[in-house]
Amino acid sequence: FVASYLHKKTGLPWVAEFRDLWALNHYKKRSQLSLFLDKRLEKWVMKESNLLVTVSEPLAKELGTLHSRKVLVITNGFDDEDYEGNVSLTQGFTITYTGNIYPGKQDPAPLFEAIDGLRREGIISEGKLEVRFFGINVSVIVSPLIEKYYLQQFVKIYGFVSFEESIKRQRESTVLLLLSWNDANKGVYTGKIFEYLGAKRPILAIGLERGVVDELLQETGTGVMANNALEIRDILLRWLKEWQQSSRITSCWNPDATSISKYTRREGTRKLAQLLEEQCLLSNRNS
Repeated sequence: FVASYLHKKTGLPWVAEFRDLWALNHYKKRSQLSLFLDKRLEKWVMKESNLLVTVSEPLAKELGTLHSRKVLVITNGFDDEDYEGNVSLTQGFTITYTGNIYPGKQDPAPLFEAIDGLRREGIISEGKLEVRFFGINVSVIVSPLIEKYYLQQFVKIYGFVSFEESIKRQRESTVLLLLSWNDANKGVYTGKIFEYLGAKRPILAIGLERGVVDELLQETGTGVMANNALEIRDILLRWLKEWQQSSRITSCWNPDATSISKYTRREGTRKLAQLLEEQCLLSNRNS
């Protein structure tokens, strides 16, 4: 509302950037009447804007349909500077998760079921594999799963750490665990995936297949998406064998530096600066 007012008052070009959606927000529960009114209000407020920007192609398509106009995409990203210097890998096979877990939205249970299966088969034993959780609320979700699957010797909860420490833990890990929102629209990324791209370690993502996260992993060659325990068990078994033979993972891990560089904040800022410059030029021509 403020941007719309200032745009009308000054005549300056207005780029409206949706890092989250407004009327079309998939996580906001409301009645059909409320949704209808929100859409009408959004269309009325945004009709004067020069350009709409959002974070993914599927969301751009939704916005474009609502507003009957083209919507451009600038994804979230990571800062190169956060990953400077060398960090040694852990000696053992380590799977690391950093960040909070949202109950009902993210579900690590398939991973626990897969590890339990490997334990029962005698493929893993204490000291051969460790799953680490770093975050404020992870204990609430993870502790019951540890007890349910008797995985106290494999899964450890370390609680909250600073951002700098979380980056270090990511970079030293064999594998990074990503929990996608299991009820999310396929156009929603998790911010964590961009950190993981910066850490340059193989990513095991659990959640919806054929969404933007899955596409991003395939595009960048940085990991694999799975959504059931059997798939995860097979992936881990393959990775464990590769790690034992060469201390390296090669399956589903062929990072493309050029593709990854597109998701730096530097590149996102360059795109946004270019859009702003273009809008200023257009505004000057029309004035």
